[in-house]
Amino acid sequence: MRKHWLPSVASLADVRTREFGGESRGTYGAAPTFHHYHPADARRAASTIAEGGVEIPSTWRLDTTAGRLVEKGSLFAFRLGCLVVVGMVLSMVWMLVHALVSS
Repeated sequence: MRKHWLPSVASLADVRTREFGGESRGTYGAAPTFHHYHPADARRAASTIAEGGVEIPSTWRLDTTAGRLVEKGSLFAFRLGCLVVVGMVLSMVWMLVHALVSS
């Protein structure tokens, strides 16, 4: 299962959770959010999930084709974004060097 979906799966399995953090930091975004799961509920939910008693969407799981496709898609978007940023930085450096050499 993808780490991102763990709180949602816990909710599907009726696990009592306590969420803390996540307060706003103004222009700096938000603080990280942490989840505390009730131990007895987590043990019960683990066995229920292993037996197939909880229906987890296939895109949330890594052992399905749809889940692996979603994971690869998000990695592709991240890598493409990094490539664009590196390309922009290199083009700015090239333009700066070109301007300095030609003057």
